[in-house]
Amino acid sequence: MQQGNQVATKITASWKNLDESRHNRPVIVLYLHSSDDLYGADIVLLQIVSGLDRTRFTPVVILPSDMKHVGLLSAKLSALGIEWTHLPLAIVRRRYLRPSGILLFLLNLVRGTWALRRLALQRHVRLIHGFTLAVAAAPFAAIFLPCPLIMHAHEILLRPKWLRKLLHLLSVRWSSRVICVSEATRRNIVEDRCSASNRICVLRNGVDPPVTSPRAIAELRAELGVPMDTKLVGMIARVSPWKGQEVFLEAAAIVRTKNPDCHFVAIGGVFDKEFQHLDRILRLHKRLHLNDCVTLCGFMPNARDMLPAFDLFISPSTSPDPFPTVILEAMRTGVPVIASAHGGPLEMIEDGVTGVLVPPGDSHALAGAIDALLLDPHRRHQIGEAGQILVQETFALAAFLNKLQGLYTEVLAGHSPVVGKRS
Repeated sequence: MQQGNQVATKITASWKNLDESRHNRPVIVLYLHSSDDLYGADIVLLQIVSGLDRTRFTPVVILPSDMKHVGLLSAKLSALGIEWTHLPLAIVRRRYLRPSGILLFLLNLVRGTWALRRLALQRHVRLIHGFTLAVAAAPFAAIFLPCPLIMHAHEILLRPKWLRKLLHLLSVRWSSRVICVSEATRRNIVEDRCSASNRICVLRNGVDPPVTSPRAIAELRAELGVPMDTKLVGMIARVSPWKGQEVFLEAAAIVRTKNPDCHFVAIGGVFDKEFQHLDRILRLHKRLHLNDCVTLCGFMPNARDMLPAFDLFISPSTSPDPFPTVILEAMRTGVPVIASAHGGPLEMIEDGVTGVLVPPGDSHALAGAIDALLLDPHRRHQIGEAGQILVQETFALAAFLNKLQGLYTEVLAGHSPVVGKRS
């Protein structure tokens, strides 16, 4: 009996040592993302996985396989030597809300959840980071895995109301933490899940320190086809009904009557071959006779590099934008920003000091703000400089990464490995 007890003790000690050895290695974090593109949340994910302390965390990125065009984000990941793969993740998209798409969504949910579970167990994943609320597979995978889940809310969900409530419920119920990119995003979730507000936190995105562009402004302007002596007003956003490209065009039509030497540039492409809204924008562009003063560039992989060439940057969203990091990137370069006064921009801009806020959807107010700044170079410089200082002091990428990794450590330390339970 005594010998049996000694053997059992040795076996227990061996398993304990093996477990401790595994936990002394860097924690594998599984990132579940909703696109293979290079816009806001895609760029934030790229910043995170490339900036992690590799002695503590090892990233593995899972991208959806249901997009018709893939390869933008994954190409960047490959260049950085970061492991990634495509899986049939269940991503909430408009096309799946139609009767013909529901069955495919459910199929992806089952296949994706099972594939995630198998991969997580094989790789000894200790933390899952669902990078948008649209990744419905994340909370379902967490139900069947003994590791904690962090959901990252990069969106403000409005309609349909039943879907918003469902995604908020799933995300909060099965996660140890829900990270919100802004207070506006947090309020949007808390309205539906007030009882779990203690697990919902705000962590605003950060950007790298300002750097001198290796390309001269004249070269950037030449690529955009805009002379150096022409005032340039630009926006960078995916073509979407709520990003405000139509308001941008309407404001341009008003501004050119007073500032004929001003040119407007809208950079951004469509999502996954969804051309319907782009067609409306092109028709409006033609109807307003803007060929000579507005350039629609489509997607540009180096869009952020163009920011130093702008005299003004515009963020004219018609619905609340959760936290448009491109605003911080524009401010970082010293370019004054005009943005819609709702959502995340309210937490990024002090009106009249570090930027200018205008009523959402009001093209006349936007045109007036553009006119005022174009006619006052001294005020443009003041606002641009104040915005640049704000970004350096408040929105540093290093501070953001430190807080995120601290949150990872806190969640891992407090997680009880009981499937289906969250503290």
